[in-house]
Amino acid sequence: MTDLRLERLNQNVLSMLELENLIGGNLNGLDPRVLAALPNGFAVMIDAHREALLGYLRSAGVDPGVTRPTTSAVRASPFPGGVGAAGDRSATAATLFAEVSYAAVGYAALFELSLKLFDKDLRDIAPRHLRTYRDAASSLAAHLARIMADELAEDDLECQCICPMCSLGACGCVEVGRQEAAGIALTEADAPSEGGFILEPPRKGSQLREAGIVAGDVLSAIDGESVRTIQDIQDAIRRHRLGERVRLLITHGDSDLEVEVTHISDY
Repeated sequence: MTDLRLERLNQNVLSMLELENLIGGNLNGLDPRVLAALPNGFAVMIDAHREALLGYLRSAGVDPGVTRPTTSAVRASPFPGGVGAAGDRSATAATLFAEVSYAAVGYAALFELSLKLFDKDLRDIAPRHLRTYRDAASSLAAHLARIMADELAEDDLECQCICPMCSLGACGCVEVGRQEAAGIALTEADAPSEGGFILEPPRKGSQLREAGIVAGDVLSAIDGESVRTIQDIQDAIRRHRLGERVRLLITHGDSDLEVEVTHISDY
């Protein structure tokens, strides 16, 4: 029984070591904007992970350069073409998300194994490594919508949504995408800004573009009522029939502007 216990532990540690090597190698040459979507010091943490796993195996008398697991958890990148990608960067980010999520699940399994088979060293290593990959998946998920939006903008492809917000030029698609993707990473989306809703670049020809509104301006009130979330904004606009005027309060630089627009579209 003791031999089987050690075999199970060592096989799983070897599998995670191979996965760490795969992910660490795939970081080389990544687009800086994809790297920026990862937590600070992520590459350094992977190196520390490898050293911890190697130290564990050496203490167990296992040579990781010779011994291989009979059943490896390692697989090639699952989405080489980038499912749902807008371009190379979003394809890379989506693939990397799949890899780090797979690593997080692998360490969750290793942690459970360390608990059930009572290995004190792995009880420390596995959850620490799990947190690294959980945070990386969360960060990548939160940034993917922005990466895709930027790629589309580079190809001169603007928001085409006909919801009340987007049709005015106040695109909420990136924020909606970010919030939904955050759920994939088992974390809640960041709380909305206290000061209002931060605006995306208004589409060409939209009412907000014509009014001089730019990316980073903050929509803080509609018809005199404070708004913070997409739902706040959509509800406030939909209180008006199509063709009616809507008053927006927008912080533009150091100034507060009151912009009057027409509710022109919905789905």
